[in-house]
Amino acid sequence: MGMVEVIRGPERRRRWSVEEKLSIVAEAERPGASVSATARRHDLHPNQLFSWRRLAHLGRLRAPFSPKVAGFVPVAMVEDGAGPGSATATRTDRVSGLVEIALGNGRLVRVDDRIDPVRLARLVSALDGR
Repeated sequence: MGMVEVIRGPERRRRWSVEEKLSIVAEAERPGASVSATARRHDLHPNQLFSWRRLAHLGRLRAPFSPKVAGFVPVAMVEDGAGPGSATATRTDRVSGLVEIALGNGRLVRVDDRIDPVRLARLVSALDGR
């Protein structure tokens, strides 16, 4: 017989942090890894791990927002590249997905619209002198 886990008290469900879920999903997605074997190692039902994988692929399983890591910059979406606010953003190329961001200090940044929001916030903060 394998290892048995005894859960005492009113808590019957296991609680997994987002970081733990993402770590287990990453482990299951390594080359040659088996979702079922990974689930067994972590005492999960394989369906639960498949659900976490689906959520992760949809972008709905993410680490909580940390204001120390990323910040928001006021942005106005305009078609001609001119507009109010400290920054404006215009889609410059509908085929490639490039977005042009004019910062309040006059600098112009072009990024792919799939850029990670945390990286974009760091980039804008550094270039805007904050």
